[in-house]
Amino acid sequence: MSDADARFDFLLSRAIPFVLAPIGSGGGPRLRGVVRGGAGRARIVLCDSADMRPGVAVEYDLGSQLDVPSALDHARFVVAPVLDRVAADHSNQPRDSHGDIVIAAADLGFDTTIVTDPGDQRLFGLFSLLTGGGIPWFADDFAFAGFLHRDADTCRIYIKVTRSARTYGIDLDVTAGPGRQTGYAYLTQELAPLARTGDLDDRPVLDDTDDYCDAVIDITAWLGPARR
Repeated sequence: MSDADARFDFLLSRAIPFVLAPIGSGGGPRLRGVVRGGAGRARIVLCDSADMRPGVAVEYDLGSQLDVPSALDHARFVVAPVLDRVAADHSNQPRDSHGDIVIAAADLGFDTTIVTDPGDQRLFGLFSLLTGGGIPWFADDFAFAGFLHRDADTCRIYIKVTRSARTYGIDLDVTAGPGRQTGYAYLTQELAPLARTGDLDDRPVLDDTDDYCDAVIDITAWLGPARR
């Protein structure tokens, strides 16, 4: 597999959740597709409504400078809100065989030197690990018992420990900033031994008034800087 193939696979996997319509939204821009535009290019295809009519295919170079989360954020937050205007301004541009207007991402303001920190994409990656198909490898140690955003910057996940049947809340930083830990790639590997040995039950309690768990606990010793 080439580097471009690997980047496209990553882009495709990260884009899949956006096929769902936003909750409570019957209209607005939708993800029409994610396709290859040649050996070294990928296209994120957006349309202006749920009927999936031809729209705009934003073309990204799959070279080493491409940051996939940043490309998705560009399509979601820069192009999608002004999709009608983009389509009107580029109506004379070439179209693909499905009628979509093809526009280079750079022509729509995409800058490969700017890397975004999309907290919702990182949470999706973590939740995908926690809810993967079949019986998860950590089922003997703990189970994912839900989540609740406390605010725009913090998401509380709930973990039920198998050995004690107790449910704990753990607050995760969603947005980056000084002293904020936003990497979750190894969280399942970190939680499993803590749950298995009983160490999770001994962590400091931050709050015991949450309706959805026995206690909110502090595991920042494993996640990063301690909260204040």
